[in-house]
Amino acid sequence: MRKSITVVESRRIAVATAAFAMAVCIPLNAIAQLQITELMVNPIDEGAWEWFEVYNPTGSPIDLNGYYMDRLGDSDIGATGDPNIQNTVASNTIVPAMGTAVIYDGFLGAGNPATFDDSFFRSAWGLDPSVALISADFFPALTNSGTAFGLWPSRAAYDLDLIDPDNGGGLCGDPGVMDNTCVVGGFANADVSIDFTSFPTGANGESISWNGTGSFTDGSNWAPSVNGVDGAVTSTGVVVADGGSDAGNPGIIPTGTPPTNNGGLNEGVFFTEIMYNSGLDEPDWEWVEIYNNTGVAIDFSSTPYTFDDNDNPAPSGANVDSGVLAAGDVAVLFNADDLTASTFADAWDPGGANGTTFIGVSSWPALGNGGDTITLSVGGNTVAQVDYDDDGEIWPTDNGSGSVRLSDLGGDTNNGLSWLLSNEFDGVSFLISVDAPLHPGGDIASPGSFTPVATADVDVDDDGDIDGDDFLALQRSNPGLIADWLAQYPAGASLAAATAVPEPASLALIGIALTAVSLARRK
Repeated sequence: MRKSITVVESRRIAVATAAFAMAVCIPLNAIAQLQITELMVNPIDEGAWEWFEVYNPTGSPIDLNGYYMDRLGDSDIGATGDPNIQNTVASNTIVPAMGTAVIYDGFLGAGNPATFDDSFFRSAWGLDPSVALISADFFPALTNSGTAFGLWPSRAAYDLDLIDPDNGGGLCGDPGVMDNTCVVGGFANADVSIDFTSFPTGANGESISWNGTGSFTDGSNWAPSVNGVDGAVTSTGVVVADGGSDAGNPGIIPTGTPPTNNGGLNEGVFFTEIMYNSGLDEPDWEWVEIYNNTGVAIDFSSTPYTFDDNDNPAPSGANVDSGVLAAGDVAVLFNADDLTASTFADAWDPGGANGTTFIGVSSWPALGNGGDTITLSVGGNTVAQVDYDDDGEIWPTDNGSGSVRLSDLGGDTNNGLSWLLSNEFDGVSFLISVDAPLHPGGDIASPGSFTPVATADVDVDDDGDIDGDDFLALQRSNPGLIADWLAQYPAGASLAAATAVPEPASLALIGIALTAVSLARRK
């Protein structure tokens, strides 16, 4: 069990550590508190999650709340840019002491309920609740061919690493510069950074991970993950209930009294709703609703109908050939080429609450988003037709997610003024409810499982803790183990690059620093 250390001792060791870093010509910012230990830069589905793993080798938790993330060469995020990591949206921002955290792309698109929800990431990777996850907004894309990125503790630190390419690479904000376009020019003020342009690359879906030896910034210490090796597993698919962006009211009969003659078409069947531009995959989720005003039920298996439009190849035969539409009721015709009846029904009438009739249509004609002519015919005779548009003057303007619905059963179906754009706030329409594939599965990695390589025993005085006494002893007896001492000291940080024995001049500088420490101990 490591003993706690006093503030005075911590400061003495910090001074000695800084002196040691200068002695071996290592920049102070190279004594990193965080280490990047794994990178998922090329997941199978780039639209799902990219992520990386960090390790905190110190004896105290590190809070990343308020941290900024960016890539080398990327444009300044702007004066109003928020931190990528914020505790107001992420459920956790802490990297535990002597532990790991996985920083992942938490924003998956506007309206996506998975945004900043750790449970889906845990489900995909089978992660225990003890694994720290940190979701980041506007996660910098980790280019598959390699890039460099870093994390800054504040906007002020981030600004210090911005340069102006139009000003010879000088600092941004120089007076008299006409085009002051700022970009990230380096990582001198970042808490941690990595350039993986020359690192080994895994296959699509394979992360790359640090083996824990040497420096994490050296690509020779990294390798692609292999399933079953060093804790690597294969992720599983995640499907989430997505409220969906589509709005409509399929199965809800419009108000009003139906006409006895629908614009001269005497079969008494007419269109009452059209979803021609779904916010989901098209034309998979297109559909139309029809009303039966014939006075008798229509059995499409005995009297097949044909649904078509005017700008696609005509189906080879009747394509509405099953299902029954009761008199005075509506039915929804959907694309049976791409969706099953149960999938479509679960999306638009979960549990059958509305009792909607859904009828599959084969050889579905992809409906034009800017306007189209749709027809319903039987025996070669057209019984219903609508020439719709989205001009925003007569017809409602298409918004890419709402259906257009007939406002009154007695309205002229070919007059755009008879139609309204559906939205979830109109008192009639509702949003689709679909199970959306969030993560396809199949990625290979080991998020949250990094274990530091065992280091040498640096408890020189065998008193059960790693402290300044051990540092002094190592300086006299074995300076080559000081890097191991730094990795194990509770308030220190890993300095893997400092494993070489210092030159005599460096030892002299260390001796000066440690003399000061020794004198402080005698006071």
